[in-house]
Formats: sequence, C-alpha cells, structure tokens
Amino acid sequence: MKSAKHLLHILPLLLVLAQPLHAQTATDIIHTDKAGRVLTFGDVNGSFSRLRNAALFQSKPSSKARRLKELGDDASLKKDYETARRHYEASAEASPKWPYPIYRLAEDYLDEGNTAKAYEFHRRVDSLSPRGFLRTLTILPTLQLEMQGKLPRGTAQRLFKLEFEWVGKEKAWKQAAVELTTRYPDFAPGWQEMARVEDDPVKRLQFIEKGLSKDPDPETRGWFLVTRAETLAERGDKATALRMLGDVALDPTSTVETEILAKHTIETMLSKK
Repeated sequence: MKSAKHLLHILPLLLVLAQPLHAQTATDIIHTDKAGRVLTFGDVNGSFSRLRNAALFQSKPSSKARRLKELGDDASLKKDYETARRHYEASAEASPKWPYPIYRLAEDYLDEGNTAKAYEFHRRVDSLSPRGFLRTLTILPTLQLEMQGKLPRGTAQRLFKLEFEWVGKEKAWKQAAVELTTRYPDFAPGWQEMARVEDDPVKRLQFIEKGLSKDPDPETRGWFLVTRAETLAERGDKATALRMLGDVALDPTSTVETEILAKHTIETMLSKK
C-alpha cells in the first residue's frame, strides 16, 4: 500500500492525469522536485521542436552561416567531404560560437574513419556547448577509449550506423548489439543499443539497469533514465513514470538532449490519456 506521504508527493501528477488535455493551461503544475523546481504544462507543450531548435541554434548563427552549413550538408550527403569541409569551415568562421558546423565536420571525419580528427572536432563542440550537443558527449569518451586501445577502432562510427542506418533491420541491429555487449560488457552504450531493440519491457529494464551500472556518459545516462520511466509507464505505472521524468527534466545536470527527451516524453504521455 502506498504511504500517505507518497500519495501527497504524486498528487499534482494525479490531478494532471485526471484532466483532459484541452483543459490544461500553461501554468498548470506537472511536477515539483525536491529542490522546489517546478515543471508546468507550458514547459512541455510543443517541447521537442521548440527545445530542439533552441539547442541547435542557441548561439543565433547568421543567415550566411546557416546557408553555408546547408551547402556543406548537401555535399556531405554526396560523400564529397572535401567540398563539405570548405562550407562547414566557412560557416564556423561566419558564426564562431555556433557548434553545428563543427559537429558536422566531426561527423564527416568519423564517417571517414579519422578518429583523431573526429575527436578534435567533437572536443571543439564540447567547449562551445558543455551541456551537450546531439551525441558529442557519447562520441567523445568512445573515441577516447578507441585511441587508448580499450575499444576497437570504428566503434563510435558503428554506434551511429546502428542508430541511423539500421532502422528496419532490427534483427541485424540486435545481433550487433549482442556482439558489442558480449565483447565489451563494461561499455554502457552497448547496453543502450540492447535496450533500444528489446520489445519485452522486463528485459528492457534489465538492460537499462545493466547500462546504468557501467558508469555511462551523461548523454547515455539520461537516455537510460528517460527510457526506464517510459518502460514503467508501458507497464502501467504512469504516475511514477511522470514523476521520474519530471525529476530528469528539472535536473540542472541533465544534458540538453536529455531535457528535451524527458519533456517530449511527458508531453506524449499526457496526450495519450
């Protein structure tokens, strides 16, 4: 039986869950964490596109920088990396505080298998965006482990392919994740991939807990926490899931991507009432 203290703690969530979505206002409180920080419906409404755009364009790059970055993207898609680099470098010069063109340079070096250059440019991204920028906080320690000989060369590159190129190829994706966790059981992102492709919520939770025990980087840890809450909601404990997500969304140590994911997941859960 739930204690009275526990019920009082989740009462705001229960009230939110009891209301139809259209009846909620921007100031309605979804969650208050132990530090007194408050999460409202306005904080999560339209959160994914709003927060993602804010993160990607946080430094307000010039129109010239955006245009040059788009030209770089076009060349990169064609695997014309030399042309792409010229455009990305010009974009970064036009808006030096914008991490995006530097991130794209790092991605292209990663795709080419140039570990040292990929690491160098992800370090530059990290210096411009300490709370994370897309997957830099996962790729950086992975590349470092590669350079130390603790992971095989190409592991970081393989992680990107698992996530972006193997959609619809779940059987092969799962096999790759099994091989990764079997050979390198202390590598937390491997358990993340295991959880991504696991349909059984009980097994997924086991993979999440395994990954959390492996000292994950901040980005991977945030994904584990959000996905653990999602999985609990899938199993019927929506109030606890929303409380956990609220804590993650309000935690000042959460990465930008984790905050976006947590708020978007809350919004999705509330819309499914």
